[in-house]
Amino acid sequence: MSLKDRAKLISNREIIEFMEGREKGKINELISRITHIIDYGFINSENGPFVVFIVREEANKFYFGGQVLTDMLRELDDYKDDIRKEGLPMLLECRISKKGRPYYAPIFYPEDE
Repeated sequence: MSLKDRAKLISNREIIEFMEGREKGKINELISRITHIIDYGFINSENGPFVVFIVREEANKFYFGGQVLTDMLRELDDYKDDIRKEGLPMLLECRISKKGRPYYAPIFYPEDE
């Protein structure tokens, strides 16, 4: 991990164990690819908690999720053990809000669509 990445993690004052030894990935790397979330956690910020997650396909990286993914994973939190064991298939899409801002929206189990 670079000095810059480590310093940013420390400045957050909150580190999830799986972040150690991984580099911060850019969420747009995951757009239009089926990946499998294999672990996640929540970090508090001034705007409330947001999700940090890892995917099977990018073992050396972790990702910060947006509000939509944060809300969805909070709703699935009762299934966290299943997600860790089986993985949660996800297709991430970039969408445009009614206010014209881009955001990332996951489709879980996209093979069923």
